[in-house]
Amino acid sequence: MTDATQPDAYPGFGAAEGNIYSCRYGISLQKTEEFSPPKARMFEALLAAAWPEVESREVVLHRFDIYDNKRLRLLSNAGNFMGGAIGAAVSSSARRATGDRVFTDRLVVHVDPDPSYVPDDENPIGCNGRGEGEYFASEISAGHSVMVTWLRFDVDGTPYHLRTFYPYQEITLDALEHAKREAVRLSVAAAVDLARDGAVAGAQEAGL
Repeated sequence: MTDATQPDAYPGFGAAEGNIYSCRYGISLQKTEEFSPPKARMFEALLAAAWPEVESREVVLHRFDIYDNKRLRLLSNAGNFMGGAIGAAVSSSARRATGDRVFTDRLVVHVDPDPSYVPDDENPIGCNGRGEGEYFASEISAGHSVMVTWLRFDVDGTPYHLRTFYPYQEITLDALEHAKREAVRLSVAAAVDLARDGAVAGAQEAGL
């Protein structure tokens, strides 16, 4: 497998996830050096485990990014801490973003995602159109933070691109790490389904 991923290009803590005035507030990127094993090796191993036949194919990984979006929870906490009219407005805004929706599907998958697309003129939870850790509250159960994973890769020259949302409710650091692992595992499984279906369709078209 060829690793064609780009270096991290996400602002530091004070300019992004730690800045309450930023649209990136509460949204962190898992840095390349935080992956163990390295992200390309991790993707390669998970891909091969789920689809052994892929080892005979040419795979190029272009993007494998994981964002942890706790924005709504942190905004709600900040509003409660601030108190007064401003704090109430911040907390109310965070609550309105999710409402009382409950969904049973654990992973939301967008194939060939368009970062500029916003369903029903909904404001994303994060930066609009950045293609980072933003998600849409209408697709996530209320009270959850979200792991947002982007995967872009080629198999034998055919491109595949997807974004996934994995909702979770962290209680401990162990629970947070479990959420990251599950987000990666399920996202790669979705990528395998997409690529394997594409390979089958390509073989059928070629009469193989």
